[in-house]
Amino acid sequence: MKYLRLLLIAATSSCLALNSAAALSGDRCETAAARRQLEQLYVDDQASRVAGSNAVDLDSQNQAALSRIVKACGWPGRSVFGKRATMGAFLVLQHADLAMQRTFLPLVRRAHRDNELPAETLPLLEDRILVREGKPQRYGTQVDASGWPLPVEDPENLDRRRLAVGLTIYAEYWAMARERTGQDPAYIPFWWLLDEH
Repeated sequence: MKYLRLLLIAATSSCLALNSAAALSGDRCETAAARRQLEQLYVDDQASRVAGSNAVDLDSQNQAALSRIVKACGWPGRSVFGKRATMGAFLVLQHADLAMQRTFLPLVRRAHRDNELPAETLPLLEDRILVREGKPQRYGTQVDASGWPLPVEDPENLDRRRLAVGLTIYAEYWAMARERTGQDPAYIPFWWLLDEH
């Protein structure tokens, strides 16, 4: 079953790469096609994580697709593309290499400011970048492989920073995550951000 799922992901990704031209006519944005592609990126990304496969090749393909869409359409905000497509774009970026994350960070900040992304997204990306740079995170969104939170700058003011960007206080986040999923935040599937909470 696991291998069938991986085969389906690979086949879908190949079709997605072929359909990338349909989403973009030259540098002109075709919103409906781009939306469908981003929604499929969301599905593929999450399926590859659940299957436990090595998602490096898929991540690389997804990054190329996202770069083409952003070049033609700008950052895909939820008011035009819908929440699932926007989260597809965000997931690709969250799993992208550090250089791409740094490049797209200003676009994500602008989209976050304009309420085109859920509140959780910007802190997730900023913390991911900081951790990858070997620095303490600001919002406490990143954990190590065993599920323990990675170092946080100025822990005494963590909840103040979290509240300022629309996150719940840290202890409440952990409790809510456990209640909702039965798991620690390190293992929460990303679809949780799609639900209203």
